Amino acid sequence: MEAKFIGRESALQAMTKVADNLRQGLGGVIWIEGEPGIGKSRLMREFTTTMSVEPPLIWRGRCTPHRSSHAFSLFTDLFGHALSIQPTDSAEQIRARIDEQMDSWPRDAQAVRPHLEALLGIQPGGFAGERLASLQPEQLQRQIFVAMRRLFRSLSAARPLVLIMDDLHWLDPVSAELLLFLLTSVTSAPILFVCAQRRQGSDLPNDRLIRTLSLIASQALQLRLERLSLIESEMLLAELLSQAELPHRLTSAIVQRSEGNPYFIEEYVRMLIDQGHLHRQQGRWEVDPDVNLEDLPLPSSLDTLIRSRIDALPPELRQVVQLAAVVGSPFEARLLGAIPRLGDAYSILSRLESRLIIHPAGEAGRWQFNHSLIETIAYKAMLKTRRQALHLEVAEAMKARWPGAEAEHAESLAYHYTQAGKGAKALSYLLLAGERAAARYANQEARAFFEQAAQQLTALPDAAVDLRWRVAAGLGDVYRDLGQYGEAKAALEAGLALAGKGYLPSEIEVGLCRRLGETTRKLGELDSAHQHLTHALDLLGRPASREAQAEAARILTNLAWVHFQQGQFDQALEWCQSSLDYAERASALNELASVENLLGGIYYSQSQWAMALQHTTRAMVLREQLGYTWGVASTLSNLGILAQMSGQWSKAWSFFERSLALRQEIGDTEGVANAYNNLGTLARDQGNLDLAEQHLYASLKVAIPFKLGLYVVHANLSLAQVLLWKGQIEVAQAALITAQQEAQALGAKDALAEIPQVEAQILSAQGALDEAKAKAERAAALAAETGMPALEASAYRVMAAIELQRSAPQAAREALTRAQQILESVTDELLAGRTAALAGEIALQLGQYAQAEQDLRAARETFIRLGASRDLGQVRITLQLLPRPDTTDLLKSL
Repeated sequence: MEAKFIGRESALQAMTKVADNLRQGLGGVIWIEGEPGIGKSRLMREFTTTMSVEPPLIWRGRCTPHRSSHAFSLFTDLFGHALSIQPTDSAEQIRARIDEQMDSWPRDAQAVRPHLEALLGIQPGGFAGERLASLQPEQLQRQIFVAMRRLFRSLSAARPLVLIMDDLHWLDPVSAELLLFLLTSVTSAPILFVCAQRRQGSDLPNDRLIRTLSLIASQALQLRLERLSLIESEMLLAELLSQAELPHRLTSAIVQRSEGNPYFIEEYVRMLIDQGHLHRQQGRWEVDPDVNLEDLPLPSSLDTLIRSRIDALPPELRQVVQLAAVVGSPFEARLLGAIPRLGDAYSILSRLESRLIIHPAGEAGRWQFNHSLIETIAYKAMLKTRRQALHLEVAEAMKARWPGAEAEHAESLAYHYTQAGKGAKALSYLLLAGERAAARYANQEARAFFEQAAQQLTALPDAAVDLRWRVAAGLGDVYRDLGQYGEAKAALEAGLALAGKGYLPSEIEVGLCRRLGETTRKLGELDSAHQHLTHALDLLGRPASREAQAEAARILTNLAWVHFQQGQFDQALEWCQSSLDYAERASALNELASVENLLGGIYYSQSQWAMALQHTTRAMVLREQLGYTWGVASTLSNLGILAQMSGQWSKAWSFFERSLALRQEIGDTEGVANAYNNLGTLARDQGNLDLAEQHLYASLKVAIPFKLGLYVVHANLSLAQVLLWKGQIEVAQAALITAQQEAQALGAKDALAEIPQVEAQILSAQGALDEAKAKAERAAALAAETGMPALEASAYRVMAAIELQRSAPQAAREALTRAQQILESVTDELLAGRTAALAGEIALQLGQYAQAEQDLRAARETFIRLGASRDLGQVRITLQLLPRPDTTDLLKSL
């Protein structure tokens, strides 16, 4: 029944052209859209059979409606096919199948095994498993993302990798995020993503995924499959019928009613075969001569046509189709065979295959529908009571299949029991499914499960207390992680209400109180947060177990945050020290890293750079021990900023370079833009203008296509200064205009306060001194309004330089004095050095040579220590303008 490929030749050629990238060590993305039955899956099959790149590794994955709320469902299916994992396999069977397949993988790919197991929803074992278990859900998800990127890149290094991903209109949210993260790998690795999804009527595709294609336009192809033309439809029908001669009236009706949908045409032919009007004779189809097909009634829609084919099946075949639609494609013959009333399910499946309803799914014993429309229509055509009965049968069969391991398949059991209307049985599995999703930071999926569980609880007044507080805790966590703080607070308060009735064990009440304290802190209700957290601490008492000690560390860290947010640094430090004590006793690396990072922030806020650097370094080392490379890259950036602020510029450069390398390795696009920005700004301050320009443009190259607005703003701001100092004033102005437009769109107050200062410097270079002075005054006012003293001091320094250029040294000194006063409360060595250098220039113009020399030499020492070569060169030139001692004596005698 598979006819010659018709009407898609140009699309296939375009796909082949993108695949040619694989020969050059590059990848690509092919994105196919179209209505149901238009030929997306067929096009992908034809593509894989005609690929000229040899020998590619081809993996397939697809989304299904009943798994659209399962975390990582697309990639679970992808690895299921690649590793021959069955949907009903236990954790032990999955591990065994990973063992079988992974031996052939490169060593670098084998290293991601713990993360792969975590993605598949099973707990990794060994030391690597312990490390992953120590990560917070968000950290674990990021590391899974990094590991998958590493895996695919490693596999593609051995042979080109082609990932076929179908039915993405049912894509779960976390799979969408992972796919989005992986797509940019195609710029440097031979990985080809071939993706297909429906797009009907006003339905929109995944906009973020589509937008990403524009970033890699030279390696991406978007195809919107249109319906076949009249001629192409007639050709397809002729191909399917293999020289059989249908009456012209019937042929015309089929072509017209199908409206160019190839699957519609195929289904018409299948209907004729099912009804016995067509017979296969000696390699060709022949029309039954005893039937008049001229006036044969034809269904008016594809849905009606498919439904009529299902209704025409013998009862035993129809009930297997219905049951398979309830299970969901792909399904196992063994699972259907476990339902006694079906009889010989294996024989029935073969009969359905002969009727072109289903086909083998690749692995022995696995089947899937010939088209997802058959599954969808068969399911929807059933009465609700019928569907519920079948869901219950499937749930019971699955539960019997996994004795003692039901939790590992909680999502499937929750789905079937819920659809069966068995809320009491569904509740515990909904909770387990929510907790499994939340553990991998699949918050949208987790929220759906927990909200369903909460809904079931309303109909079960006698439900166990542990189920109630687990719903409260689960909803509190996922709502907070999603930024829904009000909803999180309400859920946690409902859970704590159980404590008033004496229903909650104390350790559970402690956890709920700590969660509520963290939530109210993020809401800005700091007094309430303090109350909940101290209550949790009182309830905890003197923790003895490691888990209780780790919980104490979490509570104390939150209390430190409360005081830190209130500016009470001494109290925050005390709570941090207590948290450190408990975290060390519990050997809780993540809690230790969290509190060390907070200590770095506290000391940073107090301008104690050395202490901030010390604690932030400890946080980085702990994250390295945890294997949290994403966090290490982020911490390296923080260390670079701290080193820069403390005047250790060579160390800062090293931190920024290490951060850049790690962010490039893990595929952190935003982090790459940030690292280039940091390097460019530091190179600017060092006076290496060419290198600064190079890094800042590199930052923009990443930030602009990915719409990373803040990095676009700050890179353009720094670039404007660099270009101004290089004498490229017009280009500098263009960069500044771009920075201003982006900053206004984002409402970036810090950048909007700095922009007039750079404008003042440009106007000063152009000789428009009055306008320059007004801009500098505006910059100082905005900096004062936004509470940015360093920026305010810098604005007054620029104002002083303008006054000096106007030959008004007294006015310049007044402006500079204001800058010096502000700097007394700010630690910024470069700004202090530049202020001293300008003070020397003013003194020189006033003839105060001794003061000028003192200020200039102080500035010179600062610039030497920092390595600020451009500023140092300017100071040396100014020092040469000082009169020599003999000249000074001569001037005095005159």
